[in-house]
Amino acid sequence: MEIGRGELMSKLVAKGAEADVYEGKLAGTRVMRKIRKSKAYRVKALDEKIRLSRTRKEARLLHSAKEAGVRCPLVLSVRRYEIAMSKLDGRLMMKVDARTAEQVCASAGTLLATLHSAGISHGDYTPANIVIRKGEAWIIDFGLGEFTLDDEDFATDILLMKKSLSKRAYSKFKKAYCRSRGKRAGATLERLVEIEKRGRYVVRGALA
Repeated sequence: MEIGRGELMSKLVAKGAEADVYEGKLAGTRVMRKIRKSKAYRVKALDEKIRLSRTRKEARLLHSAKEAGVRCPLVLSVRRYEIAMSKLDGRLMMKVDARTAEQVCASAGTLLATLHSAGISHGDYTPANIVIRKGEAWIIDFGLGEFTLDDEDFATDILLMKKSLSKRAYSKFKKAYCRSRGKRAGATLERLVEIEKRGRYVVRGALA
């Protein structure tokens, strides 16, 4: 679906190091537009190549995740350095109270298991990138995602959530993940233990 001149770009809603996100309208429907930024320190040709490649990869990740049954935004169009996607109405997990966040932990665990079973890691799976919508977890921002079958990548996703949650909340998250992923969860959790011993991860968007 191509965005035409009739689109209304209403406001900048998120400003990041790699991209800015705008809320706008497409055919009367609210959409989110993620636009990757140019980096002045890079050679122009290389900058364009990197932005184009990363934009296309993120769109493919979102599309593949959606096809696998993962609750995430629907890609509406891709234009060079820009992805237009459906807007998710809800609240970020990192911005709700602890009780509400805990209630959605099982949903977040099942959701991550579905993503991993599809051969995708998120790369930044924290409450900052989980939207609570009608009592269920939805994933946003696949900018650091990868197509992978490596337990190192999967375990890193789990560790980021573990460091973000209380022990009780993480227990619910982990049980749901293991139940949904089945036998394959064992190898991922073993790798998680190895990564924890390295003790090098700092989490953005951790819950207080």
